[in-house]
Amino acid sequence: GEHRPSPVAGVLAVLRDRRVVVLAIAMGLFSLLDEPLAGFLIAFNEHVRRETVVVANAAILAWTLGQLAGFAAYDRITGERRPELVVLVSAVITGVALPIAVFAPWLLLRIAAMAAFGAAGAVFYVTLNAKVLALRPGQVGSVSAVVSLIGMVGMGFPGVVGAACDAFGLAGGLLLYVAVPVLILPLVARNAR
Repeated sequence: GEHRPSPVAGVLAVLRDRRVVVLAIAMGLFSLLDEPLAGFLIAFNEHVRRETVVVANAAILAWTLGQLAGFAAYDRITGERRPELVVLVSAVITGVALPIAVFAPWLLLRIAAMAAFGAAGAVFYVTLNAKVLALRPGQVGSVSAVVSLIGMVGMGFPGVVGAACDAFGLAGGLLLYVAVPVLILPLVARNAR
């Protein structure tokens, strides 16, 4: 039979690969921008902006529709472009769109920004995930394990946001989410060179 390294040795080898770790951190940060963000945003729209439940959820619907559009148009969006460039541009779009989607005063602008955030996020995630999994041919399982392990660190983030909301209000807590794409940018920009 074939000689393969043990699973633990494979994971340890991947953990020593700086390229994988840096992009896994970017993926872990991106994974923070999920359901808890939606919950905090709905609460913000209802309790701070005093919007109805339907209007408060409109941004989440736009986000979901944007994701679907991003997935549906993925091939047209990415084309023959370098994956590193696609990841960088989509990270920039998420970084610009999220604060507009959260804090802009006009509902239609917030909805449009949230749709852009969803579309760019879908393209970002698929492209970055494919890029990370291709870094170590023959070790997709070990790379996936490392990405998951690093991503698990973020499980406490909604609790941190909740504590920030208690201390500084919902807007203060949402600022932590708005900061996430800003933290992702240098990690993927370094890879785009």
